[in-house]
Amino acid sequence: MKKQKLTNRQVQALTTKNKIYNIAVELLEESRYENIKIEDICKKAEVSVGSFYNYFEFEVIENLKSINSLDKIVEFFTYYANYNKIVGIDAMK
Repeated sequence: MKKQKLTNRQVQALTTKNKIYNIAVELLEESRYENIKIEDICKKAEVSVGSFYNYFEFEVIENLKSINSLDKIVEFFTYYANYNKIVGIDAMK
């Protein structure tokens, strides 16, 4: 199967998303979760708050596969628990 080449805009979007993500992780390593604001991440990443939400607002919601609401809730919290395992419980305190 032939891979489709990304456009310049797609490359720029991925670069920006990765930059925001890496800055957020960096700030989480430096400070407690409750001390970090979206504005802090955006300022350090040199992007607008709107850009942040453009890239991350529906990240989890789009990945939920369940049909009914109860299953979606269970799936969301399973996703959240797995995320906590990855980043460590101290990051989530």
